[in-house]
Amino acid sequence: DFPEVIEMIDVNQTNRHGTSGVYLAARWGHTGVVRKLLQLGADVNGPGYQYGGPLQAAAFGGHEDIVRVLLDSGATFSSTEKGEYSSPLHAALANGHDNIAEILIDSGLQLVTQKQFADALDTANFSGFTDIVQQLLDGKAGSFTPNICSDPLQVALFGGKARHAKRLLQSCTDINEEKGYFGNALAAAIASRKLALVQLVVDAGAKLDARGRFGLPLRAAAAITNQLDIATYFLDKGADPNTR
Repeated sequence: DFPEVIEMIDVNQTNRHGTSGVYLAARWGHTGVVRKLLQLGADVNGPGYQYGGPLQAAAFGGHEDIVRVLLDSGATFSSTEKGEYSSPLHAALANGHDNIAEILIDSGLQLVTQKQFADALDTANFSGFTDIVQQLLDGKAGSFTPNICSDPLQVALFGGKARHAKRLLQSCTDINEEKGYFGNALAAAIASRKLALVQLVVDAGAKLDARGRFGLPLRAAAAITNQLDIATYFLDKGADPNTR
């Protein structure tokens, strides 16, 4: 290991962008390098660039082992951490890594600001991560109040989770109720771009003239999501193309 050479190395030095070695190793998935730098005394929260710090970078990259190593070494984040995402949890969800999000929440990670909570909740909703949404609403990552109350059925529909959506439909008392991010269940099904889910909601009694987040269902299918199969289905079901 050449201890005399290692002793001369500044493991916390940064490059011309102000980026630390731990951050770069975490960003690109080099688990062994991260471990070695930390063993040599490198700052586990060493400064980064695009993703703020090592934990956010590893979370975005989906590097599960590195996330665990960083957490075990005391990695943290703050409300002022710079980066493309407002928190490591937001970063993981934004890149589709709900497994990383689970690890972060299970580790006891607590979000600091309302914005961090809103970013994580919005991203989990629009990614269809129903379990993460529920954990956030249950306060597992901090006690916050959502700006818009999430609807589990809409989350399941948008996420393309047919089985879960069918179970939730069994206890749904008003399929046309205006609520949630999409305004109603049909709008969420349209946003999923899956005809089968749209049919499922229509068969449950969804109205074809009920306006959701993207306006009327026919417009949402044809102009917003560009799903001609869904638009054709609505026309076959009697939707009026001239309604505005």
